[in-house]
Amino acid sequence: MSRIRLLPRLACFFLFLSAAALYADLPAITDEDPFPVESSWKGKMTQRGTHPDWGEIPSELDSVFTVTKRDGEDFEAELNESTQTLNITFVCKGKVLRKPGGGFELKFESMEIKKAAPGTVGVVGVLYSAKIQGTSVKGTWKYPENNEGITLAGDFEWSME
Repeated sequence: MSRIRLLPRLACFFLFLSAAALYADLPAITDEDPFPVESSWKGKMTQRGTHPDWGEIPSELDSVFTVTKRDGEDFEAELNESTQTLNITFVCKGKVLRKPGGGFELKFESMEIKKAAPGTVGVVGVLYSAKIQGTSVKGTWKYPENNEGITLAGDFEWSME
């Protein structure tokens, strides 16, 4: 093979190696596991509605969602919600489901309060639903209908850290 034909192939090879090195530190997201253990997703949550025992509720919270366990489509995670005046972490359990036609969705529920700053209150049994698209998660949450006067709901959007 002549040198002239070899040069373009070498150039492509080195370009490939450079790109691989550039992306080597990024977290791997695959169609097989878009939500790996220890992945951490950060973003905002909105909140609206009422709780008869609470005063005014913050309309927006910072949130971090960290996957702590996986077993097939089942997962456990910690959801931290915070503002300048509150900080609470919930333990959540749910499923990563493959959608017909491609993509994934999350269905999960807050099961218990792991820790809360003094003066911070929260509710468990909140139901969450979201779509995973690449390194983004976008969804909604709602406290189930009840006879206690709790009408909490909202949206959330996270990106993988």
